[in-house]
Amino acid sequence: MSNPYDYYYRMKETSFKDAMSQVPTNVAVVGSWEGERIRACTVSSLVSIDIVDPTIIFVLKSDSATLANIKSAKDFSVNVLSAQQAHLSQIYSNLRTDEETSNHSQYWEAHENGVPIIVDSHLNFFCVLTYSQELKNATIVFAKVSEIIKNNSESPLVYFERKYFGLKGIT
Repeated sequence: MSNPYDYYYRMKETSFKDAMSQVPTNVAVVGSWEGERIRACTVSSLVSIDIVDPTIIFVLKSDSATLANIKSAKDFSVNVLSAQQAHLSQIYSNLRTDEETSNHSQYWEAHENGVPIIVDSHLNFFCVLTYSQELKNATIVFAKVSEIIKNNSESPLVYFERKYFGLKGIT
């Protein structure tokens, strides 16, 4: 016999996901070295929490291979995508552990500090893991920002209503 609350929780989860799709958000790809390859995934939960001591947070699934690698490597990049890079968001949001070895290196370069960055992103944040907080199914990652590259693309990528948009300023 199934649990009578299963339907309620499925409905609640669907309603919550639908509601959250109504919140416009930035789109970024987190990346770090894993040996000679880059381990990366898309995040849409990037938030600044301290501007005096520059700190950001984002959320990854607790079983994410990228999370495990960030915990090991400590140094990583957060690449806020430009409107022309929606395909990268899709690539890195759909990868699975065994597929992450695919060669997508044409989108990346090693910065002079050694951290991999996505070329021509709207912004590149160079980060150091400071803390992580595990929740039931996800982990909040806290990171200090040590350096920023502003590429000043005309239009950062935004995700809203399960679609991608370029964001241009109001004139």
